[in-house]
Amino acid sequence: MSGQVDFLLKDAEGNVVRDSKAERIAEHISLLDELAPKVPHSATLRSLLESYSQSIDDPNNELVHLYEVRDALSHHYGNEQAARNALAISKTEWQRLGILANVEPLKEGRHRGKHSHVKRQATSSELDEARSFVCRWIIAFGQTI
Repeated sequence: MSGQVDFLLKDAEGNVVRDSKAERIAEHISLLDELAPKVPHSATLRSLLESYSQSIDDPNNELVHLYEVRDALSHHYGNEQAARNALAISKTEWQRLGILANVEPLKEGRHRGKHSHVKRQATSSELDEARSFVCRWIIAFGQTI
């Protein structure tokens, strides 16, 4: 994830006591190992991962693809409230992705036609925030199936 600072903590002899990058990579590998066997058995999980992948491959429409994850979760659980309850997603977080994808005049968003003359690029922090939400939601979903 961008915007993350890695660090090495060494003891007096120069031995590495803590390596944040190695810890983060190990955590990601563990999550992938947990989710990978579930992908062939869940059309929804495949859809979520495909939308996330498209958000990376198509940065001009990143928020469109990230919002697809929110839509897919609502559809899977029947509605927004059920999805949020099942995955412990706060209303604030859910709505924030909606604001970024639908309301803000962002070039990467869903409703660019509404803001045709005042669009701006999403900031790195806005995109990081949206990615972070969606990653947590996908992981939470994967852990429930």
